[in-house]
Amino acid sequence: PNAGATQTLNVITGAGCAWTPRTTASWLTFDSTAGTGSVAFSLTLARNETNQARRATVFIGGQSIEVE
Repeated sequence: PNAGATQTLNVITGAGCAWTPRTTASWLTFDSTAGTGSVAFSLTLARNETNQARRATVFIGGQSIEVE
C-alpha cells in the first residue's frame, strides 16, 4: 500500500543454520539483521512517496521472495 506496511516473515531452518536477510531496495527494512535457526521477524515497506509501482527481491539463506 502507498502508506507503507509491515509484514511478518517466517524463516524455518535447522537449529544451527545461520541466515542474514538482504534486499535490493532501500524502501525495505528488517527488524532483524541476522539469526540462527527458525524465527519470525518483520519486513517493513516504507511509504510510497511517488505512487509508482515498485518491486524488489528479498534474499534469506539462499532463498528469494519478490515484493511489490
